[in-house]
Amino acid sequence: MEPARVLRAVRRVRDLNQRELAATTGVARATIERIEAGRCAPSLATLERILEATRFRLLVVDADGKPLEPDDAHDAIIDRAGRRFPAHLSWDPVTKQDYEACWGWYRYIPGTGMTRLMPLPSATYHRRPDPRSFNAFIQRLIAEAQRERDEAPPRDP
Repeated sequence: MEPARVLRAVRRVRDLNQRELAATTGVARATIERIEAGRCAPSLATLERILEATRFRLLVVDADGKPLEPDDAHDAIIDRAGRRFPAHLSWDPVTKQDYEACWGWYRYIPGTGMTRLMPLPSATYHRRPDPRSFNAFIQRLIAEAQRERDEAPPRDP
């Protein structure tokens, strides 16, 4: 849905004119006017501010209407350089047993010919997709192929 239509619907439901909406949200009246006219697209922060001030909220849903639920645990994980883990890969916490059994945590010390054990990381991610999500992906491909086959027009003999 277009931001202009959302804004007009919010004003209609809350019975606010542009000046009142501007006063309630702290967004300039001219900005509200430009958004409603379709002359500018609001930032996500501006749209959320307007919706929150009018007691609405923005909700992201998939094609089936299921709400998107952010993974707070995944978002909280960072590596030693302060970077977030890749969003598309699954992760697991690293245990001491994993750490001691894996040669990957050893690093070569340049110029010495020696290795040293790196500090224990809090988590690691898997470069290969989670088998459950991979199986679900394959099942979706199969279902899509079957749908296309079933919907295909019959061939002339």
